[in-house]
Amino acid sequence: SDLPSSYDHVETFGVGGGERNREAFSTDGSSVAGGFQAGVQHQFDDFVLSVEGFYTFLDAADSVRTDLNGIPRTRETRLDDYWGGAVRAGYSFDSFLPYVKVGYAGTTLDYVNTRIADGVVVGESSSKVGGVLLGAGVDFAVSENWTVGADYSFTKFNVGSQQQTRDGAAVAAYNDDNDVKLHLITIRLNYKF
Repeated sequence: SDLPSSYDHVETFGVGGGERNREAFSTDGSSVAGGFQAGVQHQFDDFVLSVEGFYTFLDAADSVRTDLNGIPRTRETRLDDYWGGAVRAGYSFDSFLPYVKVGYAGTTLDYVNTRIADGVVVGESSSKVGGVLLGAGVDFAVSENWTVGADYSFTKFNVGSQQQTRDGAAVAAYNDDNDVKLHLITIRLNYKF
């Protein structure tokens, strides 16, 4: 089961026809999440190698007020769900297994630009993005088949430029220079077959 998660520092530039319309902003969101993982592991003396896949039900969102060209707007960013796979390498100390991991993870990044005066959505985008996952953790064997553990994962997503739309049609606005990161702390309960 996954617990507190957050994404940190989304920098998006709204572009509306020229350099004078560029606007930078940041949001930070957090969420409680839940999910599952499955994998295989093999022990070589005290060294343990494993491969695992995971899916986390996540809904981390935040918004910020901006004033592009004197027009107040709300900019909302949201990460929906989190999935991927990783290779773990650890060293067994009796019942403890500290490990490091590297892998690939993805999420859905949603962005909504709303004009505050009338509540009209003037631009939005949604895309699946992915990036390198790095992490570390420790598992503790509570019985022959059950382990509990704590895990930290960091993912920096490769977002690129996103075309904004309104009612399904492209508008003259893009999200550029995105910097999207996710920090996830997980409490794990595993059953070994």
